[in-house]
Amino acid sequence: MIKIFDNNYIRIDTKNNTLAFYIGGELPEIIYFGSKLKKKIDLTQLLGNTTITGVDMRDYILSQYGKEDFKEPSIKIKNSNKTFVSNFKYIDFKINKKLINNTSLPLSRNKKENICFILKDDINNITLEIYYSFFDNSDIISINSHLVNDGNKSIFINKIPSLQLELKTDQFNIYTFDGGWAQERMRHESIIKGGLFTNESRNGSSSNDHNPFVLLKNKFGYYGFNLMYSSNHKTSIEIDAFSHARIISGINDFMFEYKIKPHKDFLSPEAFMIFEKNQDTLSLEFHNFIQNHIVNPKYKHLLRPILMNNWEGTNFDFNEQKIIDIASVAKEVGAELFVLDDGWFGHRDNDNSSLGDWIDYKKKTGGIDILADKIKDLGLLFGIWIEPEMISEDSNLYQIHPEYTMKIPNRTPYLHRNQMMLDLTNKEVKNYVLNCLRNILNTTKANYIKWDYNRNFSDVYSPKYSANEYFHRYILNLYEIMDTITKEYKNVLFEGCAAGGSRFDLAILYYMPQIWASDNTDPYDRIKIQTGTSYAYHQVNMGAHVSASPNWFTKRNFSLQTRFNVACGGNLGYELDPTKFTKKEKEIVKKQIEFYKQNRELFQYGEMIYFKDVYKNDIGGFIVLNKKHQEGFIVLTSPSLINNISIKIPLLSSKKKYHLSGVDIKYDEIIHGNKIDLYNLFNNIEDKANYDLYSVMIKLNIA
Repeated sequence: MIKIFDNNYIRIDTKNNTLAFYIGGELPEIIYFGSKLKKKIDLTQLLGNTTITGVDMRDYILSQYGKEDFKEPSIKIKNSNKTFVSNFKYIDFKINKKLINNTSLPLSRNKKENICFILKDDINNITLEIYYSFFDNSDIISINSHLVNDGNKSIFINKIPSLQLELKTDQFNIYTFDGGWAQERMRHESIIKGGLFTNESRNGSSSNDHNPFVLLKNKFGYYGFNLMYSSNHKTSIEIDAFSHARIISGINDFMFEYKIKPHKDFLSPEAFMIFEKNQDTLSLEFHNFIQNHIVNPKYKHLLRPILMNNWEGTNFDFNEQKIIDIASVAKEVGAELFVLDDGWFGHRDNDNSSLGDWIDYKKKTGGIDILADKIKDLGLLFGIWIEPEMISEDSNLYQIHPEYTMKIPNRTPYLHRNQMMLDLTNKEVKNYVLNCLRNILNTTKANYIKWDYNRNFSDVYSPKYSANEYFHRYILNLYEIMDTITKEYKNVLFEGCAAGGSRFDLAILYYMPQIWASDNTDPYDRIKIQTGTSYAYHQVNMGAHVSASPNWFTKRNFSLQTRFNVACGGNLGYELDPTKFTKKEKEIVKKQIEFYKQNRELFQYGEMIYFKDVYKNDIGGFIVLNKKHQEGFIVLTSPSLINNISIKIPLLSSKKKYHLSGVDIKYDEIIHGNKIDLYNLFNNIEDKANYDLYSVMIKLNIA
């Protein structure tokens, strides 16, 4: 895969693409990244101009302040002489050099090979290694940096790159996935022809404000970028007056100054980049990459259980008998896992108390170990909710150990949801959290943990570390906790949650193979949330639940079938009180679950592409096909009955015939090509006037 030409040119071919470097200058340059080049192409033809009117135009893999480059730098170091000028120069490259990881940072799995460029700043006595890693049968390339302070004085990192890419373009369409609580990962499009664009998080998490995934489009195709990091991130795109674009991705330099002592090192998070000619291929490449190189190999193809969660059905208002009743109906309709959500611990009857006191609230549970056994005796797996990074003022833990809290001395801490955060940079707190998790798992012998995180950072302070190091030290200790607990309890399925989808990122997926996509279970909103998520993340990574109607949040009314159809676009669960089902509703849910079990492998691991039309005309949905594209399902949604509109279905060939038959409606048709008449479909729905969303599920076969 890695080939050297004329000692100064390096070519790497992935499945469909080529990445080429020139190493004959002061620093390595990326001279090409895109569709695979012809085998006999002369790489010397790709080397561009070096300077224009005093501006350095070379496409280096690193940008540093101090010479003729005045665009956004990718590295900024306060050296021992108190300057920020760097002088890194290229020394050598190594193929398959082992990457040193002295931290808890998660790194992608099953790399095939890598090339490491070794740079040296002799004046400041610093070594920087930049790694490019490659994978079997994948177009995704990973990049990260390893810095070593070889000197005898401390230095301070203010910025360090995970990825820098220089491209020649005069315009980018930029797609970011932004939002907030209950409206996560909504796709937004911006156009940049010149200037600087940033996509970043500053709240201590990867955030629901701005997901780390960024998609760029120009006349050549689509470039995708993602970062394996759960804290403050930043991706910048800058286009100069000479149509040169610079993309930088890594840890956000906001409130970041990390001390590196003599002969110590620093590893940046792993970033990923990909080029594809169309966005659907790019999404499928990311989906496959996550399952093959990010999630725990145990969960690469493991079918996920259909769960019943009590939260939207009961909130805090439950007792032992209520939970047993819900679990009994869950078993009757075919669910496989019951999840006991918030309210089982301390004296937790609302969100004012008890976080940090992970001891049984026996008045409500009747004994959490006994309750867990009773649910297992019904023939269900048992799961439980926990929010281990948080603390309530009204808790025994706070009364005994107020110093465990993240707060600034002599200042009243900011409370969100009546809670504060624990100071995970404190080793004693880290061990406390680990022991709480162990106690819960040992007591209940739970099969599943829902790990929540309901607020972001505010009172950033540590008596031991600088505030500028706090965010990164916190996340490293969190990764260490997650790594330890998931290795100790290998048979427990962990699901990430952060007030819904505030920490939906590759690093969480490294430890927890699925993440709750959003607290908003309204199907009209959810189809957009799931569509945005699907650009970079696999459907089996997304928790997607059927909830009650009218929806608790939006008050909109949806049929059971619509709620189910949309939830099939993720990892199916139910979140309501099934004891309130009518006889008819119970039968409908039984049939839904039976149908899903029959087709579970296809829904969870088939090639799934969501329709992008939802951002233009509210027509949403997805298609999922088996590997041979011989059969699958199509889900379509629309808020109104649309006449004279056909929708193009991705992954279908315009040259083939397909047989479509309704799963939940009376519908049967042969189509020629990849367009479906929406009016003909939605006109077959019964009772459509009573609901807020038209929805159909269609079975597809090659005719």
